[in-house]
Amino acid sequence: MPVPLYLCGIVDSVLDLAHAFVAECCLPVWGGVLADSQRCGRGQQRREWASPSGNIYAALRLPLTKPFASGAAALVVGALFAEAFAQQNIQLLLKWPNDLLLCSPSGNEARHAWTIGKVGGILLEERAGALIAGIGINVVSAPSRGDIRAGGLPAACLNDCSHINIQSKDALLDLWSCLVGSFIFCYRHWIRLGDTAWLTSAEQRLAWKGERVLLDDGERREEGVLSGLAASGGVRLVCNGVEKEFMHGNMFPLHCRLFC
Repeated sequence: MPVPLYLCGIVDSVLDLAHAFVAECCLPVWGGVLADSQRCGRGQQRREWASPSGNIYAALRLPLTKPFASGAAALVVGALFAEAFAQQNIQLLLKWPNDLLLCSPSGNEARHAWTIGKVGGILLEERAGALIAGIGINVVSAPSRGDIRAGGLPAACLNDCSHINIQSKDALLDLWSCLVGSFIFCYRHWIRLGDTAWLTSAEQRLAWKGERVLLDDGERREEGVLSGLAASGGVRLVCNGVEKEFMHGNMFPLHCRLFC
């Protein structure tokens, strides 16, 4: 049975609207909301997410089962969207735990490509037994350097890549529909492969793997080499020869080689 996709104009928040549709029993699993813009878009820690027209502001209801029903859910969603974008010849990297970075199409492996900047983010919210993924993707515009919080990565939009030119609402809708189709196909493929299939894919697209990074979890700052991800959703760093796992925090590279 086809699932609904609600196309909206200006909304307060696609996440709030999606949960309202769930409460009215009209947003089944894989149903979605796509808005032109948001008045009160939000990211991690309820930071404001600027939402001008022309970008993707979407919500997608997910099944509340593994691997989504785990602490790794944001990573799983990020890895699935990275795979879906790759099907559109758009290369993204995962910045742990929930950001997406845009890359040039050069390089044999995604994480070795030239990174342009942060292009999107993912926010998961569960209410009343319904798990909703909110996703914001900069398509035609991105925040200026002055609008980015201190220490934040440079922002980018899809149209920064010379082979991408998405301008119309129809093209935006087509892109989102293709992304969701690929997302669901890849999810079902991973389920057949086993519980750790998502982890293999996520590590292949993990930004700065093998590089020195700084992780700030609000209580301490640790420097180390990013060795990979954990099935729990955490990140693994080798600090002074000892591998440690972190479950939350903000991570940055200790070099500028990957950025323009």
